[in-house]
Amino acid sequence: MEYLRDIWSSVYENRDAIWSFGAFAAVSALLFFIFAVSFLGCILPMLPGVLLAFCGILIWKLTIGFYSITWVSVFICALLALFAQVLDFWLPIKYTPTKQGARGAFFGVVFGIVLSVVFPPSALFAIFLSPPLFAFAFERFWGDSSKSWATGKGAFWGTVLSVFAKSAIIFVMILIALFDSLIN
Repeated sequence: MEYLRDIWSSVYENRDAIWSFGAFAAVSALLFFIFAVSFLGCILPMLPGVLLAFCGILIWKLTIGFYSITWVSVFICALLALFAQVLDFWLPIKYTPTKQGARGAFFGVVFGIVLSVVFPPSALFAIFLSPPLFAFAFERFWGDSSKSWATGKGAFWGTVLSVFAKSAIIFVMILIALFDSLIN
């Protein structure tokens, strides 16, 4: 019985430390959830995956990593997030061989984002198939119809590369923050 009283008195005397550990555990669980959803956001266009990862880095910096993560790392992560957003629009357009196909891929990306927000079950169609279908259609009807298949295929592979690039950038952002918090 004396043993239990000692434990209770230790808990009562150190209640601020226990509260700090509880807050740390809650924020850590929230960050894990945010980072998991950010990877899911690389596939589903209605979730801004890279932006969520950057918000997670900011939450990490402002709560549990205030003294351990530097603002330089946060700035580098912000630049990576901006770069990922540019890649998201640029890669499907880059891999289309003609201007009409590039216009179609761009409108396909925009249409895919709008469609996935309005009708969420169509998200996988919206992210993977709308850019190549629009690139194919634009090339078929307003460009060189002999290049329409190559244009659609290029837009598809650009979209796939965009998903992998965003996932890699999110992974690098998390590694930068983790490495910075371990060093400091």
